[in-house]
Amino acid sequence: MTYGRLHASIPAPELDAFRNYCNEHELTMSRCLTGLIHTFNVRTRRASEQETERLRQRVEAQAHEAVQAYKAQAEQMVAEAAHELPLPSPPEVL
Repeated sequence: MTYGRLHASIPAPELDAFRNYCNEHELTMSRCLTGLIHTFNVRTRRASEQETERLRQRVEAQAHEAVQAYKAQAEQMVAEAAHELPLPSPPEVL
């Protein structure tokens, strides 16, 4: 991966507006861009964390449903097996 300068032209009106914004807030253009990049990164990370939390909750809910279905199936199998097995005979008395 190579790092280098971005070679893109910025239209003069936008560049002037950006310079004016930096001057009004007593920031260098570099410092202002650094702040913008930091803000973008924070927002991106926060959105990623929110998406991760939504996915975790969805997986947890699906796992809970799967466990409930497995339990219901096991209970049904036990109930069916209990009806099919003969009752134990009483112990012999001597």
